[in-house]
Amino acid sequence: MGADGEKLQIVFVSVDPEIDTPASVGAYVDLFRASMIGLTGTPAQVAAIADAYRVVTRRCRSPGGYNVDHSTAVFLVDSAGRYVDSISPLDNDDAALAKLRRLIAK
Repeated sequence: MGADGEKLQIVFVSVDPEIDTPASVGAYVDLFRASMIGLTGTPAQVAAIADAYRVVTRRCRSPGGYNVDHSTAVFLVDSAGRYVDSISPLDNDDAALAKLRRLIAK
């Protein structure tokens, strides 16, 4: 997206607050080398944001512990905090880019 990409603020929200601490979420987002904010909170806070965006999460047993299955959309929110659109894993690159450009143009 070139310089237009600088207009975006990426926010990653953990859906596993029992394991993901602020430090571990911060270390994770640092791996992307992008301007990204990592968030976590109490189980109630994470559940509230998941409910607000209709994110489905499910804790599944796995060898040695558990995994958390979850929705995989990217939510696009404008500078006033209003939901605008989402990018689905089914969107191709051109469709995703078009959605991002529309968000920036708002």
